[in-house]
Amino acid sequence: AGAAAAAAEATGGAASADLPLPDGEIGPGREPAPRQGDGGGQLSDGRGGEEAADGSSPDVLAILVNIYGSKALFVNEFRSMLADKLLTSAPGSDTERDVRNVELLKKRFGDVAMQACEVMLTDVAESRRLSRTISRHFSNAPVGGCEFSMIDATVVSRLCWPQLPVETFELPPQLTAEMARYEKQYMHLRAPRKLVWRPTLGCVTLDVQFADRTLENVSCTPLQATILLKFTDQPRWTLGELATALRVDATTLRRRLAFWLNRGIVQKAA
Repeated sequence: AGAAAAAAEATGGAASADLPLPDGEIGPGREPAPRQGDGGGQLSDGRGGEEAADGSSPDVLAILVNIYGSKALFVNEFRSMLADKLLTSAPGSDTERDVRNVELLKKRFGDVAMQACEVMLTDVAESRRLSRTISRHFSNAPVGGCEFSMIDATVVSRLCWPQLPVETFELPPQLTAEMARYEKQYMHLRAPRKLVWRPTLGCVTLDVQFADRTLENVSCTPLQATILLKFTDQPRWTLGELATALRVDATTLRRRLAFWLNRGIVQKAA
């Protein structure tokens, strides 16, 4: 059992559809290095650090922009990194540090350049309020005897986020029912909008029960959680059979299955 955070796009007239986006390609990025002594992940404005050899303060942001080649490429890289963090964090994760980072970058690059990042953070905050409303409506009642907790869905403004993956796989029927129930209530609250689910995104928290012990709060991706749940249907699978049951290719399955193999929760048969 666990809590699933899923990503979904709202279609049918998002208010942010006309917001401008920075130019440049989207690509994978890394979070800038934290300042020494900080909790990690907060940007500095680059003007209060250690002195350079000539006695001046180094401009960290200028150095990063120079590495990426342009302001637009740096901003898009930051946006891609922020999206990945927001969509893969556990439900209820703190975004205060991310808000501070965006505010620092706004002072340097301007409001327009960082507008998409602001919308992303607003989407997360609004989605949490929406999930609380829907959760109160359902009172977290399980569906069909399933022990899944209520889904926390992040509803994104499509044009302000990097392109989201569209890969799919065979979700557990209990989770599919929970998603349908969530979507029905969402449409009731936000008509005429509807949801387009992105099941490969998000974070799932599971309690894995064995005969002699329980592993609590194991965080994984939705596909990794679905793989493990398949072993409650039957204890042994060949790679080909499991790939067919999940409707994924063997390469993807092998890569995701390694998560459980490395932890000793799933073992290769002799």
